[in-house]
Amino acid sequence: MANMVASLIHTISTHTGDVTSVAATHGKLATTSGDKTVRLWSSEDYSELPCSPLLGHSYIIHYCTFSPLGTILATCSTDGKLILWDVKTGEIRAQFEHESKSSIRVCKFSPDSSRIVSGSEDDKICIWEIATKQLIRSFSGHEDTVQALAYSPDGHFLVSGCPNGDLFVWDAAYGHGRYLSLKIDAHDMGVTCCEFSPTFGSASKTDCLVVNLLLATCGKDHLVKLWTFTAQVGSSEVLLKCHASLPGHSDFVMCCAFSPLGNLLASGSLDKSIRLWNPLKGEALFAIDACHNRIVTSCAFTVDGQYLITGSMDRTVKIWKLTDTTRIMLGLNGYEQPEEQEVHSVSVPHALQGWTVGDVAQWLSALGLEQYQENFKKNAIDGTELFTLTATDLETSLGVSAFGHKNKMLRSRDLGGVIPQVSVAPSTPTTSSDKKAVEPSPSTSVDLTKPSKQWTVDNVVQWLATLGLAEYQDSFRRNAIDGAELFALTTADLETTLGVSALGHRNKMLRSRNPAPQTPQRAVASPAKAASSKAKDSLHGHDEFLCPITMEIMKDPVIAADGYTYDRSAIQAWLENGKDRSPMTNSVLAHKSLTPNRTLKMLIQKDPDRTAK
Repeated sequence: MANMVASLIHTISTHTGDVTSVAATHGKLATTSGDKTVRLWSSEDYSELPCSPLLGHSYIIHYCTFSPLGTILATCSTDGKLILWDVKTGEIRAQFEHESKSSIRVCKFSPDSSRIVSGSEDDKICIWEIATKQLIRSFSGHEDTVQALAYSPDGHFLVSGCPNGDLFVWDAAYGHGRYLSLKIDAHDMGVTCCEFSPTFGSASKTDCLVVNLLLATCGKDHLVKLWTFTAQVGSSEVLLKCHASLPGHSDFVMCCAFSPLGNLLASGSLDKSIRLWNPLKGEALFAIDACHNRIVTSCAFTVDGQYLITGSMDRTVKIWKLTDTTRIMLGLNGYEQPEEQEVHSVSVPHALQGWTVGDVAQWLSALGLEQYQENFKKNAIDGTELFTLTATDLETSLGVSAFGHKNKMLRSRDLGGVIPQVSVAPSTPTTSSDKKAVEPSPSTSVDLTKPSKQWTVDNVVQWLATLGLAEYQDSFRRNAIDGAELFALTTADLETTLGVSALGHRNKMLRSRNPAPQTPQRAVASPAKAASSKAKDSLHGHDEFLCPITMEIMKDPVIAADGYTYDRSAIQAWLENGKDRSPMTNSVLAHKSLTPNRTLKMLIQKDPDRTAK
């Protein structure tokens, strides 16, 4: 891992819906949300600009991007509109729609700012001339929603991706509709994002007619992939070859972005983490684990490359200062912390690898894990040894069996000994008397009104009872899952470590760990429930519109034997894979018949403003 740290310097919490996209340009940031607003911010003091919010969309906004010169902002939405905004005034400069008027999921400017391209749920790609406001080219070939687009830096090529995992390459300059290259199953379960490096190949000494580019993609297979893109200008032959698959995320990877110099690549995931990579070497550099309370939907670098902007379904936008500590560490006894960062470190006289056994013991105390000090001292764990410890070492050699405690140590260690404030509150030590699950009763004095990041293990145990999931209390207590660790849990952690095998139970836990806790509504099991709950707050403003398996808006909702509604393609794939248990309850399905949920389908297809009333 490189000597790099990310310090949280500001959080924007203005949006009232999921933050779906973030973008940056000179002096400005843009954010979009499920609350139907576009907001503009100063990148100097993060104040909202006078012309903000920009109102023009009638449903969830999926994507935003600045023109290369930073004068125009493009946004696209489920309402089928692609809107170009004047960044100075907030006025609408142009508006486009696909002929089908289907939801537009992604949009990108050409490098010269003369064109804008859009990808839609009608499986089509459209290129528009901004000056004339005319459609000049459209591409067909995808068999599913186009949700990922990338213009090559020279503007000659366009890459697109969709949920079935295919990558297409198109001639953006002179093409007449036929794709130049097709990579089938580039990502298992779907491509979510693709981006070209802005600099790779720009200083190539090869033939000027040969284009050598670097493409990054990410998907639902938990991977980030790097591709070499080779083409000859004027030729229809394009070679797209994967040269690196980057594992590290534990769930769907939702977004990726190159830094302006192309020396960094960031990715964000359903696992609530951001990871930074060296795209030239294909190496992991740094991870910001649990950087948000829910799914990371978008990430973007500022123009100077010194800050990373992240957006999440937790309705916040966070700005992170990226610092390479190599220069700081050389010749110094400790890290020099950037001003205003939301971290603080243990007062020890040495940098991590110079810590003594005593320094490590003090670090454990600051984490609230004093019970492990004796074991660490007996095993002579100084800073150098701490740096090499694995989760297996912690469990087998140092007696740290609780999953939450291991994660807390490793996250802080990977930050160079820095302790995030949300993790400082001591968790309840695990003892033999703790192993029996605590059943909630009127006499149990546990405060669930305080912010959930500050919950103790007892708080989390009672929270499980309020969800009707008391059967997992013993596992959570045994693994010392306090509030901070609860927010760091991924779907994989819940299933493999904590024994939550039912998808419905995992989803319920992940949806319900809110700062203001409340018992969540049960998933919609009938058309009547779908109609009655349509106004409730949710992932996309309408929770009942989302398939529990894919977490995407359903195109063809059907009711399965368990009484729950799924998208037909998702539940059919589930059944065809030999799974005979309910994704929501883990109970055996009585039959495989699927009944169309016509009421819910009608609600989804209706005008969003009317369904929200």
